[in-house]
Amino acid sequence: MTSLFPPSLEQNPFRDDAFAGQDSAAQGDSAAEQPAGPGRPANSDLPVDSDLPAKSPSSDHVPDPVIPKSTTPRYYLNTRITTIERAARKDPILRFDAQAIFLPPKTWPADSPRQTSQTTALPSLETSAAPTTKCIVPAVPPSLTAAGAGTEEDERRMRANFQTWLDRVCTNQILIKDDEVMYFIESDFGYSPVVSKSKPTTGLGRRAKKQFAPPPDECIELAKARPVIKQFYLALLENATRLEKTIKTRRHLSLAEGELGSKLAALSSIERHPGMKKHLGKVLQTVGDLHSAQTTGEAATLADPLNYAAADSFIETLTTRHFILKEFLSAQQTARSRSNTAMRLKASTSINPHKAEDALVSLEEAKAAEAALQAKVNRVTDQLMLETHQYKQTSGKLLKTALKDYAKRQIEGERRVLSILENLRPDIRGIDSSGGLGRLGREHIGPRERGKSLSMAQSQGPQGDAWSGIPRVPLDQGEEQEECMVDAKWAASLLSTT
Repeated sequence: MTSLFPPSLEQNPFRDDAFAGQDSAAQGDSAAEQPAGPGRPANSDLPVDSDLPAKSPSSDHVPDPVIPKSTTPRYYLNTRITTIERAARKDPILRFDAQAIFLPPKTWPADSPRQTSQTTALPSLETSAAPTTKCIVPAVPPSLTAAGAGTEEDERRMRANFQTWLDRVCTNQILIKDDEVMYFIESDFGYSPVVSKSKPTTGLGRRAKKQFAPPPDECIELAKARPVIKQFYLALLENATRLEKTIKTRRHLSLAEGELGSKLAALSSIERHPGMKKHLGKVLQTVGDLHSAQTTGEAATLADPLNYAAADSFIETLTTRHFILKEFLSAQQTARSRSNTAMRLKASTSINPHKAEDALVSLEEAKAAEAALQAKVNRVTDQLMLETHQYKQTSGKLLKTALKDYAKRQIEGERRVLSILENLRPDIRGIDSSGGLGRLGREHIGPRERGKSLSMAQSQGPQGDAWSGIPRVPLDQGEEQEECMVDAKWAASLLSTT
């Protein structure tokens, strides 16, 4: 067991007893600087029996500002994934280094291996636990991406996803104070949930509670945020489902292109043109493979982020807050009812001592429960308001990155397909003297002279698409020609009138 604390933090300066010596020294200094008599200012050269009136404490006296002892958070956790092992295992092993400051200080091995199934057990426990209802528990990324197990892209994306998840957990000051997170960091290879926590209503009871109308909410921001986030969540699920259907259809299309290419390659024995005989079938097979790879990239860059964004537990956290609000309203009604009972007993002529004592005890219990629930509602509301802004920023950043990667992959895929088709273009246009299939839809392409080679310029370049054969005119030049025509007509009209 080796300590992972920095040398300057070995004695943990964030503990309360670290300031004991400083506080006592400060108190001693302040006691030495106090005046000898009432009304005498500190460090004053005036005698005690001075004629100046003594300064009595008044209501307009401004106390000295209280300087905090330290602005550094008492809990600190930082993790970094080093390697990912997936040797014939369904669940890959994540190895990461961790540095932390807990109260009390903890030590553990530097290299902490975890299986993804063990990693998934942590947020599933934290999401269902009552203390974590005041913060968002980020969902664990899947252990397998759409890029395919064992590929370099799969390992890169998996490492980035899990590193982002660990960063979100480590930067949350509520989660890192939880005992289960400490056990997750400190335990050996075989981690399992240790702390047994009382779970809120789950299953059918939770579904039944969701059917009722939400309680009145004084926090307008959270009241408006929940329906918006729910629509966002449903839109993510709908788009992810449609995208998966599109990806499945495109995979079938790529397989059909490869099959067509293989059949054309089998018919090459009866083809007389050498270029078409050698290249057409192979080009179609290559295009099918490129479309298949493009579909895989589409699933990895866009479908996986959509599914992961929809797996977050923010909606459930806001729903749990509604349950807490309902409990608080019920506690208020109970306290009000018991207060009315106590008032009736007080106003009655004959008071039973036992009933009066029971009424007072029940009233105190109801008020204590109401105060505890009110404090809990305030804490949860304040924290979730901060979490709402963080959730919007995190989700927006995730989707922007996914759309950017998706656009880049689509552009790269289309460019690869275009380069393959460009290699086949001379064979298609040179199949006969009139241009062959290349003349379809082209009006300004005349018969090719014998011995004259075809133009090998790229059809997709700075000059634009040359498929129709019509030369393109720059936009500025076209506007100048139109202005000249208008000026000529105007001049002719002037001549006719004169």
